[in-house]
Amino acid sequence: MTSDRRLRSPRDDEEMLDADSHSSKRSRNITYDNNQPYPPHSELNLNLSAPSVPAARVKVEPGIRPSYKTIHHYHIEISPEVPPRRNRELWQELQRHPIMMDAGTLVAYDGRHSVFSPKHLPAVHDNNGAVTIKIELAGQKQEIAFKIMHVNEIDIGTLLNFLQTGRYTQDCTEAIQALNVALTHKPYSNMVTVGRSVFTPDGAQDLRGGVEMWHGIFHTVRLGQQQLFVNVDKSAGAFVKGGSAIELMRSIAPRWNPSQSLDRREKDAVETVLKGCFFRVTHRGKQFKRKYKMAQLSRAGADDTWFDHTTNDGGTRKVSVEEYYTHTYNAKLHYPRAPCLGVPGRNNTIAYFPAELCYFESGQPYKKKLNDEQVALMLRAASMKPEPRIQKIRQSIQTLDFRNNPFLAAFGMSISERMADVPARVLQAPRIEFARGVKVVPRQGTWELNASQQYLGGATLRSWGILVFENEGRLHRGKVESFVRRLVQVLSTAGMNIVMMEPPIGYTQPQGSLDREIGVARRRIENVCQAPIQLLVALLPGKGLMYPDIKAYCETTEPGIMTQCALAIKIEKVNDAYCRLLGMKIVAKLGGTVNRLEENSLGFIERGRTLVVGADVTHAAPGETDRPSIASVVALVDDCGFRHIGRIQRQPSQGVGAVEVIEGLPALMMDLIASYKQIMKHHPQRILFYRDGVSESQFAEILRTEVKAIKIACHQIDPKYKPAVTFVVVKKRHNTRFFPMDKRNSDRSGNCESGTVVDTMISHPTEFDFYLQSHAGLQGTSRCAQYCVLYDENKFTSDDLQQLTFNLCHVYSRCSKATSIVPAVQYAHLLAYRARCYRDVGVNTDRPEVMPISNDLKNTMFFV
Repeated sequence: MTSDRRLRSPRDDEEMLDADSHSSKRSRNITYDNNQPYPPHSELNLNLSAPSVPAARVKVEPGIRPSYKTIHHYHIEISPEVPPRRNRELWQELQRHPIMMDAGTLVAYDGRHSVFSPKHLPAVHDNNGAVTIKIELAGQKQEIAFKIMHVNEIDIGTLLNFLQTGRYTQDCTEAIQALNVALTHKPYSNMVTVGRSVFTPDGAQDLRGGVEMWHGIFHTVRLGQQQLFVNVDKSAGAFVKGGSAIELMRSIAPRWNPSQSLDRREKDAVETVLKGCFFRVTHRGKQFKRKYKMAQLSRAGADDTWFDHTTNDGGTRKVSVEEYYTHTYNAKLHYPRAPCLGVPGRNNTIAYFPAELCYFESGQPYKKKLNDEQVALMLRAASMKPEPRIQKIRQSIQTLDFRNNPFLAAFGMSISERMADVPARVLQAPRIEFARGVKVVPRQGTWELNASQQYLGGATLRSWGILVFENEGRLHRGKVESFVRRLVQVLSTAGMNIVMMEPPIGYTQPQGSLDREIGVARRRIENVCQAPIQLLVALLPGKGLMYPDIKAYCETTEPGIMTQCALAIKIEKVNDAYCRLLGMKIVAKLGGTVNRLEENSLGFIERGRTLVVGADVTHAAPGETDRPSIASVVALVDDCGFRHIGRIQRQPSQGVGAVEVIEGLPALMMDLIASYKQIMKHHPQRILFYRDGVSESQFAEILRTEVKAIKIACHQIDPKYKPAVTFVVVKKRHNTRFFPMDKRNSDRSGNCESGTVVDTMISHPTEFDFYLQSHAGLQGTSRCAQYCVLYDENKFTSDDLQQLTFNLCHVYSRCSKATSIVPAVQYAHLLAYRARCYRDVGVNTDRPEVMPISNDLKNTMFFV
């Protein structure tokens, strides 16, 4: 098996000032600019195709080669200030001005404040580096002023020099920005843009509820090793349907008859979707182009919505919206009982427009949270197997039409439309070890569970019971008893010691409070079992129903109760496979060990005294600006990679200045290190910290603050306590995709095999990063994880860290599959989302605040 080795480590405890790269094909010594100790890390979202055989090659999206030249950077200010969505419209108007037309070059605009030009703009330079251009919009009296100021001259040669030698200057960052703006200027100007993707309504798919999915194209310039790439990938976005307001309202409230008024529930549903969306009116003719932003719906129809109308003699009288439009515009309403669309008017009033006279333009992004049905429909519509995805990417390249883009030509950019071939390797999967020496070899990232595989450390279950949150007439006691017998049999066969073979079964009262019902169940179980409750199995009628309240009560009150939820529909069709999966979670929650990797598979950890940590910060959903962000930190507290414990805290939300940095990390780390010592009887001497949810623009801040926070925590424990720290950022939100070049090297889903790793050609030119596809493909095209090492005192080689990370992905308590990211990070996700179930999570905070977990559960895996 071919192995590309690479080692990068800091020469200084506080800053990564230089790095060495050792490869079987090349050796480089790289020195960073002293004024920039840590060069910006590229996300490298290349659309790849990754093979699954040793030394295989992988396809990458188009390469880009700029000519050596200088690019001029200008700053632009528009006054009066307008909404960002109008910036490009005004820019198009500016291009018609003689000063811009006489510039003799095409200029690229980023839609905000930056303008890049391959030649200097004479009007700006002739006026001491700044010029103000005023224009009057056609058909409007408003005058718009554009102030253009010269900022910098960017030498593209410094970027190419960085790719070849590793010497970084500030021009490198600006050069990438300039090339990206030049690349995206034309499509951003002609298509609907959301983030870094452009969208088209072609092939739009209905998600119901007034929302549809559009297909889009993501593209951006990325750094590679000694060359630049363009990443092109398909994307998908949710948009509000365009068209008649009446028809749109009917799609949101299907049972509504426009001849009748909306009921309260229908009104709330329509208002939720359409509030904040722009619409036009039809009663003033096609020449009337003004857009209105909907603020609310009227409570009554147009026939019963009244306002004070000024008469010709200067008086006022009450008129209905229907009457006003009939007399003023001769607009006879067919649906006078339909509600009106309200927009802010003068003097804090609301101006109403009859719904049938309004229409919504298509292409408005839906920024609110999709419901479960819409999410399922969107995932189904957006999911593509590898081969169809490749074809979609190729179609996207044709749509972008690089060859006929005059802006690329103006900036001296030439882009190949051929996907690049990239070397890849496949790591050897570790063997999974169960009790009695039974070992299983994963195949394509998965392994089967059967009766021969007993838990390594099966827990004892002596005090437990069942609580059914369903009517006994719907879920008969006989079916529950059958499920319990099957579960007991499977757990016993797997090596768990079941003392109470026939646990008590109870049904909740229809009108009973949750606290009371669980309290009654606890007392019943403890009376029958004559021991404190260990586990409450809750059978629920549906997904999401009662689950948050049960978890909140049982996990945050004292004494805490360990719970395992299951769906009633699963109980009715119960089988051994389902019971085994439940059993894995139950064993983990009770402190047992399901399995481990065979000896020497976790060498770095098995040598002892190692703390593996996963951390994440999740933010409130769109529109929930009053809810806090949740930071979660989970740590491995054994030497076989199985047992984890976690801590969570609230942080400021987006509405009050959301932060990605975990602000209270020193206290959280001190708590986890103390718990590790309590369990393992010694302090960890090495810390491997996997951090999720960080964009490349935040790398420098995260490196500066969170590595320091870990050091502070250790210092506060003992000034002499200085464990070696390795800090790795894990990235899943990128557009990198691997496609096998030979179908014989793919798994059953057509994706690359589990263990595919890429760390050359498309990886960062100077930094320690790699792509790892550790899981098997299930649906669509698999997304690999990118691991970026920001700090390394443990002096990992590339091979060692890649193999350790891959091996860790095989020790997960919720399934018999390799995970897509290391379990510590996967658990951090679970814990953060579990925190949103808790009753006080909606309390916003302007400071980090540790969330309470029952003392009985805080050092258990209650979150799996």
